[in-house]
Formats: sequence, structure tokens, C-alpha cells
Amino acid sequence: MSSEEFEWFQKMNWSKNPFQLSPVGKPDLVVGFDEEFQLLENYIRLGYDVVIEGPYGSGKTSLLLCLETLFKDNRLPIFFYAPPESVAELIQIIGMELKFDGEILPQVLYQTLRRSDDRIILLIDEAHDLNIDVAKMLRGLSDLDNISIIYSALNGFSFDKLPKILNTLADRVQEIIYLDLLSEEEVILAIEKRIEDVSEENEVSPFTEDALNFIAQVSEGAPREAIKLCSAAIAIAIRDSIFEIDIDILEKITKRRPSEIVRKIQRLGDREKQVIKLFVSHPVITTGLVKDELSVSSQASYNVIARLMEKELVTSREAEGRGNEYLPVGLVKRILTQETAPFLL
Repeated sequence: MSSEEFEWFQKMNWSKNPFQLSPVGKPDLVVGFDEEFQLLENYIRLGYDVVIEGPYGSGKTSLLLCLETLFKDNRLPIFFYAPPESVAELIQIIGMELKFDGEILPQVLYQTLRRSDDRIILLIDEAHDLNIDVAKMLRGLSDLDNISIIYSALNGFSFDKLPKILNTLADRVQEIIYLDLLSEEEVILAIEKRIEDVSEENEVSPFTEDALNFIAQVSEGAPREAIKLCSAAIAIAIRDSIFEIDIDILEKITKRRPSEIVRKIQRLGDREKQVIKLFVSHPVITTGLVKDELSVSSQASYNVIARLMEKELVTSREAEGRGNEYLPVGLVKRILTQETAPFLL
């Protein structure tokens, strides 16, 4: 921490920056998921396998880390930041947590866990990157009464991608929980909770009421986007020795952001640009539309959309009776027009 940061945080009575982008594992800081927490706690105690789905930045990873915190006293939660790339890696991580010595074969691990008194929760983030070999091993582990598996993935994983990876593993998923983006009130509450968490004395917020409302609107309910805006505003406040962050500072930040989006779009691959171009004439798209327009397979159409979501250019929503549909994030929507498309793409 620099001397400028230290002095600024001291003035705010903060112990540290509350707006780091890393996911939080403190249930008290996660807003908007009370019902989801209750459901997950119940499902885990019943031994269910569950999929958590939501768009990028909706809080899926934080939810998994909170489950790790909640169950560490009466279960053995094992968190995977991404699916293991091989069965050997999966076994190694589980073995390390269970303090096994040396290498262990898949069947030996299965039989050992089958006879174990440990209640184990496998928390697998980014499950949309799961491969078939690891999926087959997880299928076997999911049959054990003392193991629950919680997957976190992008929208469409349960009904679109997972059955194509391994249908018999998809059949073992007993519940699906969909995460919605936050309301404006919940975004503001999440910001206030983070500030309260690092406040050493009375809570001191540098954000004016108008600034908080602005962040809630511009972030469009995505916790990660709200945190990014807060972090950028604090960086400016520290640099300029400002102790009140008003709407003017945030408007300056958001005015610069279109150039970042433009650079992202211009660096896309040809197939990704083709998908972005579809938004010029289609407010929303589907994997079926991408498949037809680009003459690619269903898997290829899903993959290219997933890459655009990972780059935070596209988001998803559930379409009643028609699976998922995809739309550009707010800034892309504002930038991408019939006139600008030839220059961007």
C-alpha cells in the first residue's frame, strides 16, 4: 500500500480497500441471495447435486466461496476455481484435502470415499469448461451418499452444454438455481456492506447519494460491474486527494469506458465479430440463430457466445419456453449501430 493510499484510507477510517475485484467468501457481504443460500443449505444437507447458473459478474463464485465458509465446521468443502483438467488432477486435489499419502487410483479413491465418514462438498466453479473424462469421474462420485457436488456455470449449462458433455451426469443434477442480477437497491446495499466491513470506527462513505444511485443504474445489477466503478472512483479520489465522490467523477469514468469497449471489439476474432455484428439487426440472439447465420455446429455457436460473455461484451437472460437468449451489455448496445459497425467490425 502506498503512502497516499494509507493516508486516504486512514481519513476514511478504512482498514483496506473494500472494492477489490476478487470474489468474497463472507456470507454477510453477499446481497440479494438469501433465498438461494437457504435452498443450497437445504439441498446440501439432503445430499443433492446442484447447478448454479447466471451471467458473468452475477456473483456465482462468491456464492460458492460463501458455501465453503458456511459448511467448513460440519462438512469438508473442496473448492475448485475451475474444473480439473484431468481425472488425475481431480483425484490429487481431493486426496490432498483428505490428507492421503502418495498417488491413488480412481477406483481406490471411490472405495475409500464410499467407506468414509466425511461429508464432502465439491464446489466446482466455471463448470461450463468441464471435459468428458472428469465428468465421468464426477458421475461416479455423485452416486456416493456422503458427497454433494455444486456446479457454477453460465446460463444454459444445465440444459444445453452439460447433456452434450455427459448426459448421465446431467441426469444426476437434482436442482438448478438461477441467479438474477441485483436490483438498484441491492447494488447500493452491497456497496454499503463492503464499506461497513472495512470501517474501523463509524462508517464513513465517500460516495454521495447521487453517486450511489448512478452506480446502481450504470452497473445494470451486475455486482462485479458495480465494484469496478467503485474501485475506479476510489483510485481517482486517492490520486487527487478527494474525500467525497460525486456523480461528476463517475460520469468521467463511464465516458472513458466506451473506448475500452471499442478496443475489445476490435481485438475480437473473425467469428466473434460476426456474432457481435448480428446485434445490429437483432436486439437479442440465440445459439440457433448463430448456428444458422454462421453455418456452424450448435456447440461452436455456444462456444463463441460463451467467449463473448467471458469478455463481458454479451450477457444472457432466460427466455420463457425457449431456453436462453443473449444480448449486448449496455455499453456495447449504445456503441454498436448501423453507422459504427463498419468501423468497429
